[in-house]
Amino acid sequence: MLVEPESRTGAKLNVLCAEDNAFERSAIAELFRSTNETYLANGTPMQFEVHLVPSIDAVLAALSTAHEPFSIVMLDVNLGSDESSETIIGLVREEVGERVPIVLFSATAHMDQARVASARPGARVVGPPPRALLPTHAFPHARRCGGACCSAPTRTSRS
Repeated sequence: MLVEPESRTGAKLNVLCAEDNAFERSAIAELFRSTNETYLANGTPMQFEVHLVPSIDAVLAALSTAHEPFSIVMLDVNLGSDESSETIIGLVREEVGERVPIVLFSATAHMDQARVASARPGARVVGPPPRALLPTHAFPHARRCGGACCSAPTRTSRS
């Protein structure tokens, strides 16, 4: 699946995004499409070209056949592969080098796996701590439910 820029003028960010769930891929595509439309309408001189793929094999194929280098690689933490996240990051890092950011994401809370995967050289995780490590005094809702009913902490009214 390819999300093309709405305009050929201005900067283009070439994104490779891997998500194994078809619904989530469609949602990501729509997010980038609407962002491109908004940027164009607002005169923001940047657009996204996003190559959405369903597997690590498709990621590696896209990396080896790309006509232009990718500016960023986005990977679902759980790609439905037999390979671990750490191995997948290593394979991608071998292809793109150290200068291309690799962003790990998940539709559910898998930050513990993302942190383990980030231990590979050149990887970096930015995001909330795993739910078990959340300071419950900072999130009153999480203190009440113990994180059982939500996949992410709710913000306090002071946030």
